[in-house]
Amino acid sequence: DGEQDSETLLRMLPKIPSWVKNPDVDRVDWLNTFIEYMWPYLDKAICKTAKEIIKPIIAEQIRKFKIYAVVFEMLTLGSLPPTFQGTCIYPDLYFSKEVQVPKGLCLRCDYAQETIDHVLISCIVAKPICWMIGVWLKTSALVSCNSVKETLNLFHDLQLLKKQKR
Repeated sequence: DGEQDSETLLRMLPKIPSWVKNPDVDRVDWLNTFIEYMWPYLDKAICKTAKEIIKPIIAEQIRKFKIYAVVFEMLTLGSLPPTFQGTCIYPDLYFSKEVQVPKGLCLRCDYAQETIDHVLISCIVAKPICWMIGVWLKTSALVSCNSVKETLNLFHDLQLLKKQKR
């Protein structure tokens, strides 16, 4: 017979994307496309930032163990970007906490009060990326967002509009 037994279905369940199993989860193909396009640059930026964060930690630790030096000849996250299966936004949960970035100084533009909003939305490096995402999403509203909260609310509204059109 053409029907699968329950054991076979249970084995297949983890392979099914979360947006198929759960109606609250939205597909994020646009995000995967963006990350794939930006991956060579993101890889370099993430690795550079990781090195800058790790260097002082290593410098402090190697003295304890009488190690002369630790050097990164090459650091990479690889050529394949991460892939996201889906996203579910819970704005109230996220915004119940005020997230501050350590050290307070933006490494890209020297802004003195670096926050998550600044890093992802208002930094001079983030604005062109927001503009590109807005072009892909076919909305100019993204560039006018001044915080992560506004951006997530916009994404939520866009997803609701998309669902209403179906």
